[in-house]
Amino acid sequence: MNIKHLSVLSVLALTVAAGCSQNSAPGPSTTAAQPEVPVVAAIAEAPVAAASVKGTNNLLTATPGEASCDSGAEVKLAWNASANPAIAQTELLVGEGKSSKIFAAGGPAGEADTGPWVYSGTVFVLRNKSDQAELDRVVIAGPTCPPPAAADPAAASNAQ
Repeated sequence: MNIKHLSVLSVLALTVAAGCSQNSAPGPSTTAAQPEVPVVAAIAEAPVAAASVKGTNNLLTATPGEASCDSGAEVKLAWNASANPAIAQTELLVGEGKSSKIFAAGGPAGEADTGPWVYSGTVFVLRNKSDQAELDRVVIAGPTCPPPAAADPAAASNAQ
């Protein structure tokens, strides 16, 4: 061996020896002192994907499909009735019966975003524009919300 190789081997031997001459015994106790990142906390802090709700006929989807009574939710509604060639135009209504209003209209497939006015119990109905036949519906889930004070006849008479 030449001196160059001997020097490299000496440096390696000293490095290994220095690493082995620790004051405490190696093992699990040296790694236990390091703070561990709780896996559960890391998962809990990750953003949760908004759950969707689909209509019975799988033609209409609302994301998120749940809202509270405290504050309005913004909901993305998507529909696709293009599998039926007889449906050329659709209407998406909010509410049901005589109090329903057209929220969006278009072809057999589409999307629409609401503002922050959707609460638990809000109903969306997809219908065929030509014959007004209901194609699908979703109801936003969540707790049962009390009616607004203006819609409560007892509250309205007490306010007068």
